[in-house]
Amino acid sequence: MCVFCGKIIFRAFLLVLLVIFTPVLLVFTRIYSFFRIFVSDFHYIDFTLLVVMSQFVIYVTLETYLAQWVTYHFGEPVVFPYQSNENAVIRTFLQKLPPGATPEVNDGSMTAIAIPESKAKPASYYNYIGPRGKKAIREMIKDLFLRSLWSDLSPLKQSNVKLNSQIAAWCELHGIDVDRVETVRQCYYRIRDAYAEKGVRLKK
Repeated sequence: MCVFCGKIIFRAFLLVLLVIFTPVLLVFTRIYSFFRIFVSDFHYIDFTLLVVMSQFVIYVTLETYLAQWVTYHFGEPVVFPYQSNENAVIRTFLQKLPPGATPEVNDGSMTAIAIPESKAKPASYYNYIGPRGKKAIREMIKDLFLRSLWSDLSPLKQSNVKLNSQIAAWCELHGIDVDRVETVRQCYYRIRDAYAEKGVRLKK
C-alpha cells in the first residue's frame, strides 16, 4: 500500500513540475528561435530580439527589381522595423482567413513578408490579406524604394558622373541585378519628369 501511495505522489510531483516549467521552456524556446546575432568583420555584434515578429508570412508578387531590393535590405522573409509605417499598413489590412479559403502557398515567384505581432490582431488568427490589401502593400514598398532611390541620387545631379553610371552603381550597391538597371533608370526619369510637368526643375 505504501509503495502504491509513493508512486501516486511521485507522479503527482512530476505533473506539477511539468505544469510549472512547460510555459517557461516555451518562452525561452521562442526567444531563442527569434534571437539573431549578426557579426560583421568581427568588429561589432549587432543583435536584435525578434519576439515582436510572428512566424506567419504573407506572399506578395513584386517586380523583380523591387523583390531584389526589399529582400536585400530587409531579409527573407522581409521583416520591416517593428514600429514602421510599413508594418502599420500590414496590420491595417490583416484579416482572418475567409471561410472556404486555403492558406496561400508560395509558387516561387512571390516575396514572403513577415506579419508583425499585434495584441489587437494576433497573427495566429489574422494572417490573411486580400488582393486589394496586397496591392496597397506593393505600392507601399515601391514608394519606399523610390524615396530611397531619389534620396541617394538627387544630391549627385551636379556630379560629372553620367546618370546611367550612377544608377548602375546604385543598383549594384542595393542588391539589384544588372539586367534591371534600365527599369530603375526609367523609375528615376518618371519622378523627375513628373515634377517637370508641374514646372519644378530638378535636373541640372
